[in-house]
Amino acid sequence: MTDLEPTESTSTYNTRFVSLIIMALFLCSGITALIKVCPDLKEAQAEIKNLTMEMEQEQPKVSVQMPPRTAKSDKSTDPRYFYNQAVMLIQKQKYREAIVDFERALKLKPDYLNAIVGLGAMYQNLGEYEAAINQYTRALAIDPEHSGTHNNLAISYYTVRQYKLAIEHADKAKALGFNVQQAFLDELAKYR
Repeated sequence: MTDLEPTESTSTYNTRFVSLIIMALFLCSGITALIKVCPDLKEAQAEIKNLTMEMEQEQPKVSVQMPPRTAKSDKSTDPRYFYNQAVMLIQKQKYREAIVDFERALKLKPDYLNAIVGLGAMYQNLGEYEAAINQYTRALAIDPEHSGTHNNLAISYYTVRQYKLAIEHADKAKALGFNVQQAFLDELAKYR
């Protein structure tokens, strides 16, 4: 199987796809991306609202708790503190600032899987797909069975037109039980 060169119409579609990726971040076992292809901005905005309502009904509520504060706790040495700070910044859509805190957490604990996946998701959300791919690959070296990371990696590979790798990781995510969005699978089917 080889990657196909996009036609002019596919290239235009890819550009729209990239600009209209709908991401909903979940913090259950790392941060995962949910995507849906939409042909125009108004439809994308309506779809975001619909998907958000659906996800609230289908997904368990996730609360992020800060590490307990004690007299002996030193936040500058606790990677969970920086991870949770990053999560709070994500909720405020301050992705660049979240990157800084994910990196601080990783300086303290280089194999902190959720921080690595979170860092990848921030790069992906900012359109820095090669950096996202690097972080997701790093996460899979720690946990090769992390289904959400395979899904996110598939999205990033698709976006940089590495369709064979996108298909491989989408298939792996699905095999591991991740609910890969049907619209994304349909789009990938064009490259099988």
